[in-house]
Amino acid sequence: MWCPTRTSSVHSTSERFTAHQATVNFLLVILLAGACAAADAGAGEAALKPVDLQQADFDTAMQALPAGRGVLMEFYASWCPACKHFQPHYEKVSAFFYGSPRPKPEVYVARVDCATEAALCSRFSVGHYPTLKFGKPTDFVVGKEGQLEEYNGVRAEKEIIEWVGKLLSTAYDYNPDKGGEASQQEAPGVQVSTTDAPKTPQHADSSDIESSTILAFRYIADIGSGLEGVEKRQALKDWIDLLAASHPLDRCKAGAQAAQEALPKLWPPNQAAGPGQAINQIAICGETASPKEWGSCKGSRGNSRGFTCGLWLLLHSLAARATPEATGGAFWMTSVRQYVQQFFKCSECSQHFEAMAAEEAAAAVTSRRDAVLWSWRAHNIVNKRVAKEEQADHSGDPFFPKVQWPTPEMCPLCRVPTLAARAADADPEWNEDEVYRFLLNFYGNSAKREDAASLFGNRKALRTKVRGDGAGRSFLQIGALILIVLAAAVVVLRQRSAQENELLLPLWGHRLIVYRDDLMVVFKGARMATRSYDGGAHGALPQGQLRMGNRMATRGCGTMAAALSPRLHKTQT
Repeated sequence: MWCPTRTSSVHSTSERFTAHQATVNFLLVILLAGACAAADAGAGEAALKPVDLQQADFDTAMQALPAGRGVLMEFYASWCPACKHFQPHYEKVSAFFYGSPRPKPEVYVARVDCATEAALCSRFSVGHYPTLKFGKPTDFVVGKEGQLEEYNGVRAEKEIIEWVGKLLSTAYDYNPDKGGEASQQEAPGVQVSTTDAPKTPQHADSSDIESSTILAFRYIADIGSGLEGVEKRQALKDWIDLLAASHPLDRCKAGAQAAQEALPKLWPPNQAAGPGQAINQIAICGETASPKEWGSCKGSRGNSRGFTCGLWLLLHSLAARATPEATGGAFWMTSVRQYVQQFFKCSECSQHFEAMAAEEAAAAVTSRRDAVLWSWRAHNIVNKRVAKEEQADHSGDPFFPKVQWPTPEMCPLCRVPTLAARAADADPEWNEDEVYRFLLNFYGNSAKREDAASLFGNRKALRTKVRGDGAGRSFLQIGALILIVLAAAVVVLRQRSAQENELLLPLWGHRLIVYRDDLMVVFKGARMATRSYDGGAHGALPQGQLRMGNRMATRGCGTMAAALSPRLHKTQT
């Protein structure tokens, strides 16, 4: 017997299933269409960017091009700041020549990363980054340097396109407002890290210093046939001598000392011809050393920070160990200046550095302190300039904005507090004595942090060291005895007349002088602490501080002085 209700229910379920399936199919079509559109868009964007070439495919790519096609080639280095700033402009040039419809005559736009393709860049005698060369495909295949034109104008898309047009006797119609431009923010394959911002380091990263040392020497060797001439040899010799004398890592210092012995054989003095491939025999940080993944110099973007950050670490660390202390800064200045002039191929970077190095302040660098503070000032000048550039083109690393360094969090005493209103972009007012101490601690302890207590007044480490050995116990015993003698001297002075204001006590061959209104302790002629009650001072002291020994700040000395003489207290304002 037929049941209409049941049959109707079955038909209804079937219809609902068909409708659901149709909906699912429709959604799948939409999703696939979207994915295809996104893929096409990504492919289209990639098609507008310069072609990245390597040694393995360079000649093949040139030979595959029509003989009459123009070729615009950029030689750059992925670590080079000037190249990073030029990247969006070059990608606009590429987007113009690869746009639809393609402008005639057609131009093939490509680029080579000299950081990884050193031999290829040496083949075309690339002397600085970025370098633009233009010619026919056959000129690039055979490497006829004389047939290639090199661009020396403003690094802007409009000017570059006009330059190419003149070489091809064509007036290209470039409209910067047209769409179809390549991405201006990221290099191919570069992604922004989603990890948390790294913690602020307390000392320079020794691993990054080693990596930058190895890379700096590798990039010198990569110059190839361009490594020639008396000036370059002297610059190389001075750079090796600086590393041998002041490098913070023993293995790199030993490698540099070995290089000192090898250089006269590899490149005899007064010989213009360079060492060629023989320069690669020098292992600047040892035979087994190789660049490691960046630590504190690792950026959140694949092309940010890295080598330039590491090189600054190296330069600061060398300054912090410039020897001898009184005159070593002059050799540091000479060596670093020659290194940048002769071997640092970021053209804008070297020009800016040379402008600073040519000023009177650089010529006055003599001591270690001079070198440490000059390099710090120079670095902050660079940071200020680069911060403006990154703000304009949005190319900066969001986790590592360029700021005036050290920050207040890292060194609270380095900046002079002020109540006056200051512009947001105004330079801080620095306490350079505190800055110097901070820089010595930060860069001077990168290799052997356990020396921080004895060298730079790390109080916590000092207390631990004093408690932990017999010498520390002896120090405490002697200190207690000194306090007893001082207390007795103050009591004696209080009992004397007003005219008797000074008491001289012999103490183990040293002079111990106690004043009634002051407290001055002299060991072998070095003042331990001075400050008079009435505001007159034996030495100018920062607010709230006393001095102990040779320019060593100590709160402990001030506490001891206040305890021994109520009329001796912190500096008055």
